[in-house]
Amino acid sequence: MKVLVSLERVRDEYPLSQFSIDLADALKKKYKSCAVENIEPDGLDVISIVEHAVTRPFHLLVLGVFMSNLDGLGLSVALRRAEKFESITIVIVTSLESQIRDEEFSAVDAVVSTPCEVEKVMEKISEAVEARTAKVFAK
Repeated sequence: MKVLVSLERVRDEYPLSQFSIDLADALKKKYKSCAVENIEPDGLDVISIVEHAVTRPFHLLVLGVFMSNLDGLGLSVALRRAEKFESITIVIVTSLESQIRDEEFSAVDAVVSTPCEVEKVMEKISEAVEARTAKVFAK
């Protein structure tokens, strides 16, 4: 499984890099042979990286809402419009769940409200990956 993580700060006492590192460790423990890329939250960078991952595409994106150039929700909507990305599971981690519009909700597989612990994100990821896989194979 290939994963891209691009999150802003999730908890005040949890530096961004440490939360992302802990999440990457949890993903590698759960999904054997998992490769995790942590990048700064910039929507255009994420789109570029995902589009250029031709030989080994991403299976999961864990995104925050607050990103430079293009927010995580706009990024999710843009990716869902392209059929070639339909198999990617997208999980949003945000404190703004109540402000997400219907179109944005339909573009993501799960939303995790912050502040949160890595275990809560992992639980949502597991559910979302299973649901996305079932949806793609049902076609």
